Amino acid sequence: MDYEKYTKSDWGKLDGFDWALLLKVQPQFSEHADWEKFDGDGWSRLLCDQPEFSEHADWEKFDGGDWSWLLREQPRFSAYADWEKFDGHDWSRLLRKQPQFSAYADWEKFDGDAWSWLLREQPQFSAYADWKKFDGDDWSWLLTEQPQFAEYRTKG
Repeated sequence: MDYEKYTKSDWGKLDGFDWALLLKVQPQFSEHADWEKFDGDGWSRLLCDQPEFSEHADWEKFDGGDWSWLLREQPRFSAYADWEKFDGHDWSRLLRKQPQFSAYADWEKFDGDAWSWLLREQPQFSAYADWKKFDGDDWSWLLTEQPQFAEYRTKG
């Protein structure tokens, strides 16, 4: 397909998600991008692979999941993050890969599932865990990988 023959109306058929997928692989088409069409999900997906487009990003469109996704791959954008938007699962996903952000974490937002996922990969955060939030599934999954936490089972 000859992309040079695309008209403005042809480029206009792409939504924000389409643009994110395209520009991740073919950044040379950025001159045609309609940056207003991007939502937080599109931005996070694009910036993970093409951080040079951050000058166009609308950080207000990001929710906690978008921030978690982006910062796992591109921690350099943490200065823009709105930590208040994170829920416990967003924190868990981020801290599993980027534990240096723990100083910003709101541990109260974690439920048992988020704790279980985090502690399987980053057991050093156990001092913050609220063991009472764990249910049977949470314990089962955690203890398959971190059996040393069995002693806390009776405290939950």
